[in-house]
Amino acid sequence: MDHTAWVNAVLQKLDNAGPDGRAAVAYIAARHVQIGFRKQGEATGAMWWIDGNLYLNPAQYSDATPPDDAYMLSLLAHEALHLRQGLFTALSRYGEFQAWQVGFKILKSLDPAQISPVLEQIMALPFGWERGVIRQAAALMIQYDPGYRINWLPVYPLGQELRYWLTRKMPG
Repeated sequence: MDHTAWVNAVLQKLDNAGPDGRAAVAYIAARHVQIGFRKQGEATGAMWWIDGNLYLNPAQYSDATPPDDAYMLSLLAHEALHLRQGLFTALSRYGEFQAWQVGFKILKSLDPAQISPVLEQIMALPFGWERGVIRQAAALMIQYDPGYRINWLPVYPLGQELRYWLTRKMPG
């Protein structure tokens, strides 16, 4: 299968993965986001980039990967959400928390056997601006992936984080 046909098949599978999958595909289509392959770290399956495109790790995925690979679809939804969030939200614990919930909700709908108890805990947390909940989600992310450097990111998107430190009022 050529790359274009493969991407179309992947997007069709993602579109059928519930409301979050449809939202990801709608964003990808509206923004003409390209899906390609780009060398990444071992632990990274996919990434968004400042060029506005999504990249899968070629060490893990290729045009030969089945288009219905549930984990790959969840990664694409996760990364598409980061593009939709914008740079500052994507580079915050708040943005990661939202993207983890969306991606793993899709994975759960497609292949519930891949959802571990710690992922269930992350998905059960109420998404919002509560710092304690965001920190709890980050701790669970590290429990799931001990090498994950989520704590290098600000809790809130940078502007809201600065406002919080000046006023001690959470956004929202």
